[in-house]
Amino acid sequence: MKIGSFLFIFLFVSLFSSCSVESDEYQIEGQTSEGFEDGTYCAEVGYVNLNTGTQSTYTLEVEVVNNEVTQINWSNGGWLDEDHFTAQQLDSEGACSFTSDRGYEYTIQITGRNCSNTDESTMENDVQNDEESITCPKCGGEKEEYASYCGSCEDEINNTCSQCGGFEFGINGGVCGACLEGDY
Repeated sequence: MKIGSFLFIFLFVSLFSSCSVESDEYQIEGQTSEGFEDGTYCAEVGYVNLNTGTQSTYTLEVEVVNNEVTQINWSNGGWLDEDHFTAQQLDSEGACSFTSDRGYEYTIQITGRNCSNTDESTMENDVQNDEESITCPKCGGEKEEYASYCGSCEDEINNTCSQCGGFEFGINGGVCGACLEGDY
């Protein structure tokens, strides 16, 4: 009887341990053995602006063509596409990374076919705010994040006469020599 019980338990355990759920190597909808099918996917998009130190992660829709991420979509109809970065090949786990033409670093991780919620407007606003923080409001050139203006505009502002608008080094926002002498 002991051998029969032992044999029954052995067969029972063997039967259920050999009947495991078959794992699906391609777990993301749209993923095949060759990569990802063309189309729109939901993705976690990481963003790092090295100029400001800003880094965030967002849920956005991305476009995939020939297993490459070619576009990131914003909710307002805007997008970041191959005019701003080189299309990137997705790895077998649906991930890639790139640096945009403005020096921003992006990481993409495909999570599925359809996004129920996205952070498109949040990301776009953060990118816009970052851009504004390093853009001179006077000339549109690049400035340090902490500075009000770029170096050229700062020099112009500090060396422009407050009375006549003439330029003279060393007046630091005051009045030029001509105005002080009454020659204006």
